[in-house]
Amino acid sequence: MATLLEQISTRVVVGDGDVAAYLYGKGSPLGRSFEGLCLTDPDLVREAHRAYLQAGAELIATNSFAANLPSLKKHGLEEKANEINWKAAKLALGEASEHKAWVAGCVGPSACPTLIRRLSSGGENLLAAYPDAGQPEYSEGRYLYSN
Repeated sequence: MATLLEQISTRVVVGDGDVAAYLYGKGSPLGRSFEGLCLTDPDLVREAHRAYLQAGAELIATNSFAANLPSLKKHGLEEKANEINWKAAKLALGEASEHKAWVAGCVGPSACPTLIRRLSSGGENLLAAYPDAGQPEYSEGRYLYSN
């Protein structure tokens, strides 16, 4: 299988939709941690990935958009940040492997305006909000997997 970079240089690669929107459409209420569902309802997260793959997605994103410390702290899940991120990757990879699709690690912005203001004024290190973000797997681009 050609790499994703090879493919996108020659054609359009179809990506998935918004995993959180799918989860919301299935009854998960707004205001909860959709990323936390990786631990509490992994079958629903798998279902979301599977639905996008069956609809033709060739590239799916992990359910980890807001799996950073400031966002997870709002739900009392900051201690589970690493576990949520790794589980999100495993769930996506499990579904993608059956469809020979790619998986991209999804890292959204911090939902904490105070942190963003401090960072823009030269304060704290943004990587501190993202567990393991400074690790080689992230900094060398190994968070994009091909199956």
